[in-house]
Amino acid sequence: MPILETDVYVSSAPRLFQRFVTVIEDGHWLRRVKLLKDHSKRNDFLRAHHASENAIAFQLNACSELSKKYGHLRPEDVEQHGLMPALGFMTQVLSLQDGLPAPQRKALIGRVRGTLSNPEDMRAFQLEMMVATHFGLRGNRVRWPELEPDHPTVRGATFDLLIEDIGESGLEVECKAVSHDKGRTIHRAGALTFYEELRRELAPLSGEIRTGLVVIVTVPDALPAARDGQRELASRVHSQVIAGSSATFDDGVQVRIEPFDMARLRDVEIRPDTPAARAVVDSVTGTRNRGALVMGRRNVGAILVVVQSTKDDSLMSAVFDTARVAARRQLTAQRPGIVLLGFNGIEADQLASIAQQDSDPSQPPTAARVAVSEFLGSSGRAHVVGVGFLSRNELTRRADGQMDHGGLSYYFHNEPSPFWRPDFRGMFGVLDRPARRSDAALRAALSIPGPAAESVV
Repeated sequence: MPILETDVYVSSAPRLFQRFVTVIEDGHWLRRVKLLKDHSKRNDFLRAHHASENAIAFQLNACSELSKKYGHLRPEDVEQHGLMPALGFMTQVLSLQDGLPAPQRKALIGRVRGTLSNPEDMRAFQLEMMVATHFGLRGNRVRWPELEPDHPTVRGATFDLLIEDIGESGLEVECKAVSHDKGRTIHRAGALTFYEELRRELAPLSGEIRTGLVVIVTVPDALPAARDGQRELASRVHSQVIAGSSATFDDGVQVRIEPFDMARLRDVEIRPDTPAARAVVDSVTGTRNRGALVMGRRNVGAILVVVQSTKDDSLMSAVFDTARVAARRQLTAQRPGIVLLGFNGIEADQLASIAQQDSDPSQPPTAARVAVSEFLGSSGRAHVVGVGFLSRNELTRRADGQMDHGGLSYYFHNEPSPFWRPDFRGMFGVLDRPARRSDAALRAALSIPGPAAESVV
């Protein structure tokens, strides 16, 4: 059984990094980071996006630079430069490969190398490790079909993990990583290249504006792919901002301009990637969790720009299309199974807000709750005993000075399933947490300050 290390020691950084370089080979992240930096050298927004999407590769690149500068990766540099996630990644990868026979070790190394050049593969791999870590910390026995293809309990399996000691015959777990672009017509990288064109157009005005201005650009489909098309669209938006009026163009593009009270941005840093600014952008523009261009001067004036498509974003539809395939093809239907959906674009506080809305009888159910109810209520899902939403991981410092790397889960039970067992309850929450809401369909309980919310469908 592969062993996944859950404790990471900063003092081990020099040895760990040198060993990781030997096993994985640093060219796999050095080439990737150079390529992305070259690709985004004229676009600050895109460069930040690449660094976020390829966080582990960029952190490993920083480790290489620091190691070259000082002769080794110094422990004090790990925390100072925010490299704890990379150190954790190295620790867990090396602990996994140490317990494998040569063929599986070679396959794991190949997979890790592949993740360094493919953010989607990295998200999937990290999600599997996060879930395995969660069950390992609970004291459960975790089997990895990919890493143990000859073990009799998982031979031929296509699901990600088997938790051997939950239920009568174990619990199958299928993990699905969900990117920010899932189900969206306008992908983030495309929006960022457009925002860079628009920033250049609006830069002189943003330094002079003394009020709040919302600009919502709606395109009939996707943004223009060619730079000339994006530049022309940015010029049109600039003209409407100068005129101070909304407009609908013959090609279906709409530019809506509205004022907003700058008091709503009081003392908020003019950056859309901060939680405070994100909340204001969502509130002022009437959109939710969309990319935004925020320009201006703090407590003086600001321009908020959001781009959207008339084609409805279908995040939940796209996500549960994936979940349906997982339930049918990855889970065997011979044992109970769960589907865990890791949302890279959702922070822990956003997921908590969703769970809190579902626990409030005065509010309508969220799209998440509706989608889960429909999914679990459909035919052919009797073997699915739960569905969980997992937020993006965050690094937090505990009172004892140690660091935790984790997120929040919002988990739905399927107790009517004939595979249901009492020990499936409490896997992601607090066992004795009282229900906040009760009706025919669902009881929702948000565990505070615990790390999870659990519901019953």
